[in-house]
Amino acid sequence: MNEKRDLDLTRYATSELRELTSQIERRILALQAAALEDACARARAIADSVGVPLEEILRAAAPIRKGRVGRVRYVNPDNAEQDWNGLGRKPGWLVTWLEQGRALEDLRA
Repeated sequence: MNEKRDLDLTRYATSELRELTSQIERRILALQAAALEDACARARAIADSVGVPLEEILRAAAPIRKGRVGRVRYVNPDNAEQDWNGLGRKPGWLVTWLEQGRALEDLRA
């Protein structure tokens, strides 16, 4: 079923397109569930073949997060306990600092 089919969607009413969308979403979910089930079965078979429980393998493969991620790049001059590593969303204190027209570079650690 790798052949491309061109559908003329212009002949469908809005309600028909919504129903088609709903059918497509249900089919995608079913395919994803089947793929996940197959992957789990394969992973269990591999774990069984080496004599290690799958749960133990997954625990060993999970990243261990301790403390902060990344090094501190910016520090709040009013509260040294507040810092930011430059990744992700900016913390509120930093947004306020920048809204006041101050430079990010002034906060570099």
